[in-house]
Amino acid sequence: MMAQWELVLDEVAADQAMLALWAKYVKKNPYAEGIELPECCQTAKAILSPLDF
Repeated sequence: MMAQWELVLDEVAADQAMLALWAKYVKKNPYAEGIELPECCQTAKAILSPLDF
């Protein structure tokens, strides 16, 4: 599973159910306004890539 973490993050970023959950999260947490789930996944990939999982 860890070898596929990049693919998993890509799937999460495009998954309609996850995007809907993110929208609910943003409504409840105004500090997340303007931050998109795909952006979070890309940031996670940028942070994790150099760690060479």
